[in-house]
Amino acid sequence: SLCFALSGLCLLPVAQHTAAASCTDDVTLDSQAAINSFAGNYAGCSSVHNLIIEETSPGNIISLQPLSQLTQIDGTLRVIYNSHLKTLKGLDGISRIHGALDIAFNDRLSSLDGLQNVAHVGGFLDIDFSDYLTDIDELSNVESVGGTVRLIQMRGLHDCKGIAPYLLTLPNKAAQLEKVKV
Repeated sequence: SLCFALSGLCLLPVAQHTAAASCTDDVTLDSQAAINSFAGNYAGCSSVHNLIIEETSPGNIISLQPLSQLTQIDGTLRVIYNSHLKTLKGLDGISRIHGALDIAFNDRLSSLDGLQNVAHVGGFLDIDFSDYLTDIDELSNVESVGGTVRLIQMRGLHDCKGIAPYLLTLPNKAAQLEKVKV
């Protein structure tokens, strides 16, 4: 503290109070810096409500590794419009997404590595508009999807073996055609 002897006035530092991040927040991470500070901002949170990962500057997001503390998403997970993101490593701990899973317009995404532990998606599961993604093998642990599975405009995709185990959980061919759109 600074004290002014002549006036007897003491000035004490003022504490800055900011709202603490909550595990029930809707979180938008729009830069690598925001992703890197996630663990500190959400210490003790193994889930958040909705999580959107969408860069604001081209090439700004390259790694999701700092998100490794997450084990579930209480709402929707969207990884969209990221120009240099090649993999989803860092989301490895997530086993349950209560809402939708939307992976779209990630220009250089070449692997779904990071989604291999996802077993449940409560809403739709969309993977769209990817030229470099050759397989979806990391989805082989998906046991249930509340909505449809849509794989759209994936020019590099060679096979859909990754969703074969999920398809086998559906009762018949009609259910498969209704739930899965390729």
